[in-house]
Amino acid sequence: MESNQGQFAVGSASNRKKIAKFFYADLLPTLHPIRGQVVILGTILHIASLLANIVYERDTEDEDEEKTNIHQGEWDTRIYPIIKDGKSMWANRFSNDYIQNLKEMFIKNGLENEFYQEFMCKPFSPDKQFFKQEHFNYFSKILYKEIVPIVVMNDALNHNQISCPQPVSIVLESKTVNIKDCQVYTTMDLASYDGADRTAIVTFALAPDNNIYILDISCGHWTPYEKAVNAIRIQVMFNPIKFGIEKAGALNDFFYTMQTAQVQTGIRVNICPLSHHGKEKNMRIAQLQPYFVTGRIFMNKKQAQTLELEAELLSFSIDVESKHDDLMDALAYMVEFIGNKDMRETIDDDYSGENYTESDIFF
Repeated sequence: MESNQGQFAVGSASNRKKIAKFFYADLLPTLHPIRGQVVILGTILHIASLLANIVYERDTEDEDEEKTNIHQGEWDTRIYPIIKDGKSMWANRFSNDYIQNLKEMFIKNGLENEFYQEFMCKPFSPDKQFFKQEHFNYFSKILYKEIVPIVVMNDALNHNQISCPQPVSIVLESKTVNIKDCQVYTTMDLASYDGADRTAIVTFALAPDNNIYILDISCGHWTPYEKAVNAIRIQVMFNPIKFGIEKAGALNDFFYTMQTAQVQTGIRVNICPLSHHGKEKNMRIAQLQPYFVTGRIFMNKKQAQTLELEAELLSFSIDVESKHDDLMDALAYMVEFIGNKDMRETIDDDYSGENYTESDIFF
């Protein structure tokens, strides 16, 4: 079936309730109990719509009665945003530049919600937004050195020549910020074993103007070897003073590969463990809000992954556990490093948390 929920149909709670009752009480019972299947094609037009509840595995909305659980059978859900892992899903039709211009046109006409729901599959309710579009700041681009170092890395199955362009400065409309004057950090949020989420790496600079510039966002469904390749690439490109990696059960195989990569390439990664300190994920992500509201965070306008990060932030709800939060989760770990640091003051750069020993990192 094709989801025929228009903006009007999903605009009120009563209409959404009627649609849910038709779907579960009238449509699903007509299926053959063994061979019956339902295929739904549609666009998520509201965060509480039937389609959203199915995709994000939530209970149906019912304000007056006890909630009805929707998990009657298993749903295989697939989401196709126009940008994924920094690449256009239809590159032969929509270039990254075209998508960026399209987004700017929608925002200019006050239709940012429509852009994210139609093209990024990320609906949000403007009146309930935790992060808002008007708080997003951008810089124009990053200038790099002309000579690009190449790092060779391989294992039994792979051979990679990794290009690592090195940044010189951050270009804004009114000024330029030299990278050498900044403190650069990297945070890495590892994917779980079930493959539902992605590994995400966010690199940012704390600059003398006390602003935070997101230099690079990298993400993907990577093998342990590919995670190590990207970690080495980021280290050579940006030379972060600390490379934070989330503590989790999935670390063991990755750190074995990282040990091999560091020995093979001769490149040391200053790994520091990241801890959530018992805070729920949504509370950690919510800590980013003051940085955006005060205009301290600037995103890279030229990087396609910025669009993915925006979509995650705009659809974030502090009361709902998100299934697609890899980028903002990695970004939230930035608070672990900078906290209340002020570049206009003397900064003690010693990491106060637990560090890995040499034996943890090297053979």
